[in-house]
Amino acid sequence: MTESVQSDVYSRWRATSDAVAPHLRGRPWPDAGARLAGAPGWPLPDESEAESSALNARIVIGNMEDIVAARHAGRLLAQTLKFPSSRTTLITTAISELARNIVLYAGFGEIALSRVWRRTLTGVQVAALDDGPGIEDVQCILAGGYSTSGGLGLGLCGLKIIADDFRLESRPGQGTRVFVTVWSTSTASS
Repeated sequence: MTESVQSDVYSRWRATSDAVAPHLRGRPWPDAGARLAGAPGWPLPDESEAESSALNARIVIGNMEDIVAARHAGRLLAQTLKFPSSRTTLITTAISELARNIVLYAGFGEIALSRVWRRTLTGVQVAALDDGPGIEDVQCILAGGYSTSGGLGLGLCGLKIIADDFRLESRPGQGTRVFVTVWSTSTASS
């Protein structure tokens, strides 16, 4: 991707994600892949910036390498928040599915990771944002068994089951927004 096209794409995504995730407004944009405090090849910011940098990440998704970077960012965030390994696995599973959907169906998009709170719980929210073709029949997709890629059709409906909180917004021709939250402990009993 040329630098001018890349800059234009990032500008468009910044405007979209600022509207959808205002708590990330003004965060620096990556050149590609995850850019977290201490990530390989990236210096640690000043001590005052280290905590907020490690607790929010925006990863541009356009290929399979970006999916790996997003998973790494999610794992690092969960470990920073001292999540149990089982909950960390749920986060990386959600990231994999959402980022893969971006690559397969939209071609390009963003995964935004952030720390969230509810009463005494700490969580990780994974937001998948794209301007792809959208989903025509959301209810059919969430019921399971429907796939346009030849898979089992269990991706988004499976995520809805394993996530503590799940929200999907999609309009044909306007893209899809999926928000998944995994809390540090299961909320199944609450």
